[in-house]
Amino acid sequence: MERASRRQGGFTLVELAVTIALLGIVGLLAAGGYAGYQAAAREYTAQKALEILQDTYLYARTIAPDDAGAIDQVDTLVDEEMQGRYTISVHGSLYTITYESDGKIYTLEGQQFAQSPALPPDPAQEIEPLTGRVYDDMFTVVSDLAGASNAQKIDYFQQRGYTPPNFSLGNDAYRAYLFNTVYGGSWPVVSPEYAEARGLPSGLYIQPYIGDLNKPEEVVVFAHSNNSPSGNWYTSVVCIDGVWYRGKSGLSVTMNYEVLKAKITSEWTPLT
Repeated sequence: MERASRRQGGFTLVELAVTIALLGIVGLLAAGGYAGYQAAAREYTAQKALEILQDTYLYARTIAPDDAGAIDQVDTLVDEEMQGRYTISVHGSLYTITYESDGKIYTLEGQQFAQSPALPPDPAQEIEPLTGRVYDDMFTVVSDLAGASNAQKIDYFQQRGYTPPNFSLGNDAYRAYLFNTVYGGSWPVVSPEYAEARGLPSGLYIQPYIGDLNKPEEVVVFAHSNNSPSGNWYTSVVCIDGVWYRGKSGLSVTMNYEVLKAKITSEWTPLT
């Protein structure tokens, strides 16, 4: 009997096994590519969520009186899908935002004074929120720099986009940093409506002063027509403990804080 030199058709068991193995390899490669695509998509989505949270926080910081109020405001502005999945923490002028996605924590850090928009004069704005903002901003600077050397102060300001004059690293430098870098070249203005209702002259600007550079709790906020980083300290409109007072005659906010506070709260008229 003569053997056939070629098989008549079909696959051998070996050929079938090789084909199945090749299909398995192709499937694994495709699955790996798809998994990579999913990971990239999750990364992109998380980063966009962080950007949205950052923009929302910086906006909230311009309408809230302090950091805590801004953080609370964010939760009312973002989508429900983000709520409960993020955190915002503030350390001086720096903030950190975290966002959780599929069990992974994504982080974004920023500098609120450098990135937040300057407060423009707003005629409809009442005085209290602006007062809180000015007080908080000066309080933060004084707290951050309490006990710092001149070299540390210069480094602090330069990191925030401001180079102070070497001969003045106290109240004047702190005010100049806030005036130029944080507020964009103008102190917040008392609205004409508020001034008229309380018998104040128009064109008053809300600004801070600090005498003791190691006592941030002694920051004084006052109103004056002088809209510049260099101060004119004689005024008759001063805020003490969140309450604005007006005196019949002015005084200098450079006097001892306790003396200033006692005199204003006992002799001046609160603006209600």
